Amino acid sequence: CEQIVRSELLEKHEQTCDFEMNQCRGCSESLLKKTLSEHESKCDYVQITCNLCQAIYRPRDGHDPMVCLRNEMKNQ
Repeated sequence: CEQIVRSELLEKHEQTCDFEMNQCRGCSESLLKKTLSEHESKCDYVQITCNLCQAIYRPRDGHDPMVCLRNEMKNQ
C-alpha cells in the first residue's frame, strides 16, 4: 500500500487496508484482502457450512436446495 498514514492511525489503517495480505481459508494461499473474497468463492479447498441444514459443501459443487430441505427436516 502506498498510502501515507500517521503512526497513531497505522494500526486502524492496517485493519481496513485492501492491500493487507490474508490467507485463503481453504488452500492457505496468501492474497490481497481485496481479492480474497473472489478467490474463496472459487477455491476448491474452501468448505462452507449451510446455515439452515449444517451441510458442508464446496463452492464449486454448490448446495442443492432439496438436499438442504431433507437435511433440515432430518435435524429437527
